[in-house]
Amino acid sequence: MKRTTKSRESKKPSFMQRYESSDFVKRLVSSVFLLVFLIVYVGLSALYTEGLRHNRLEHIQAASYLNWALTIILVAGCTYELIKALGIKKTDWPLYLAGIISGVILFAFPFEDHENWAFTKDINLHDWYHWYIVFLVILLGVVVFAAIPYFAKGNFTDSWKQSIMLVLYALVVVFGFKGFNQIALSMEFGKDPFPLFTFNTIIWAWGTIIFTDSFAYLGGRKFGKTPLAPKISPKKTWEGSGIGSAIAIVSGSVYALLFFYLLPDYAPFAYIMEVKVNDKGHAIPGVVLFLLTILISFAGQVGDLFFSWYKRVFGVKDFSNLIPGHGGLLDRLDSFLFVFFILYFISLATF
Repeated sequence: MKRTTKSRESKKPSFMQRYESSDFVKRLVSSVFLLVFLIVYVGLSALYTEGLRHNRLEHIQAASYLNWALTIILVAGCTYELIKALGIKKTDWPLYLAGIISGVILFAFPFEDHENWAFTKDINLHDWYHWYIVFLVILLGVVVFAAIPYFAKGNFTDSWKQSIMLVLYALVVVFGFKGFNQIALSMEFGKDPFPLFTFNTIIWAWGTIIFTDSFAYLGGRKFGKTPLAPKISPKKTWEGSGIGSAIAIVSGSVYALLFFYLLPDYAPFAYIMEVKVNDKGHAIPGVVLFLLTILISFAGQVGDLFFSWYKRVFGVKDFSNLIPGHGGLLDRLDSFLFVFFILYFISLATF
């Protein structure tokens, strides 16, 4: 009987096993939620652009408004997490509020004439567009973010460092989301409205980021030996990074090229590739899309390290605990924001 009792006790899961199982369930549920959110988020942009393209839905602007509103919420949440990571107390809520409002204004104000999604068009926000007003809006945002650590309560001995980093990262967040909205919602209006980029650009870019991250993790666990950036992210390896990029580049390139040469109206950067690149030679768009896939894969990994560095500097593990098992918004969107920060300026250069 004693042996039977011991054997039964030995089969009971340990505390760590129960904890890891619980943590896995949290991550799984959160992952499902994130996937649903991603489908809705991208789906709204597809509904707006494709609805206008085919002239089938009357009040399709609502999809653009909702996508824009969700982005505003994400901008506010990410700005909050950046300020929180500095160690600023919640009692300093006016500083949080000032930072969030500044981030939202920087995102919402059009920095160039091609930000033509429904909201900016319907309220004639482009009437305010002048280079000197853009300069003043950016300057005001920079001043607000730079001032936050200096007005915070507590011992902020390196306020200058915190100011510089907060300004830099806040601009990456803002321009990253501006890049997403620019690519997701921009239309060429005329006799036949046409998406400048198509929703497939979002799927292609985000898919490349996810494939890079996923296979870098799997490849690193199996073959990883050489640390990539031990002081910033100790678990990342050169071997994992190479495997992740190789698989993502191949799969992302095949995806983009198949659409461009078989369904060009739905290809990534469709309008740009067809109108401004294809006349240079029918193979040139394929080369450009291949090079862009490489850029996205590498930029995604740099973005991960970029935001990890912010956390290491200020001694936080996660930006927040908003998403159980995953951390905060910035812990999930770090690579995405860095990639679309770069794509925003690429999109400007194509007009």
